[in-house]
Amino acid sequence: MSSFSEATKITTEVLVGIGSNVDAEANLRHAAACLNDVFGQVELSSVYLSPAYGFVGADFLNMVAKFETQLSVDAVKSRLREIEDTAERIRIDNKFAPRTLDLDLLLFGETVDPDRRLPRHDILEYPFVLWPLVEIAPERTCPLTGTLLSAVWAALRPAAVISRIGALDTIAAGSPADAASTVDG
Repeated sequence: MSSFSEATKITTEVLVGIGSNVDAEANLRHAAACLNDVFGQVELSSVYLSPAYGFVGADFLNMVAKFETQLSVDAVKSRLREIEDTAERIRIDNKFAPRTLDLDLLLFGETVDPDRRLPRHDILEYPFVLWPLVEIAPERTCPLTGTLLSAVWAALRPAAVISRIGALDTIAAGSPADAASTVDG
């Protein structure tokens, strides 16, 4: 018989932004496999192609993962960092730099915690975060503002420089730009 504390554990929906511009396809596949290993069943958005923001560099591939967990915010963040490290992520002071793998905790249930950067401000600012987030969680609102994220995306979309290139498992090895040219953005 399970104890009361085991029976009452709270499950939280988690949304994680995933990005890479260094061996991007391989690193996104690696991230998806690691997230499944660590957190169980993970749902993935399509993969999106976007230019580097804040610096001149290779285009990024981005997507969002959604899963449920009983872990704490800090435990999830720690595991995300460990996954980044397995992709030989190099951490430098300049946040606008190439990335082998970037895993950002975007939403942790309805948590609002400025010290932990939740919700992550990127969900209201960057198309490469917002479009895959809205794709995978179309009815989500921002816990901070109460705004429907699909409404924020509708306002940002006309100026967005981003292309949907398809599901991760359908992207052929090769240039992400080649794949993007065949898919409706």
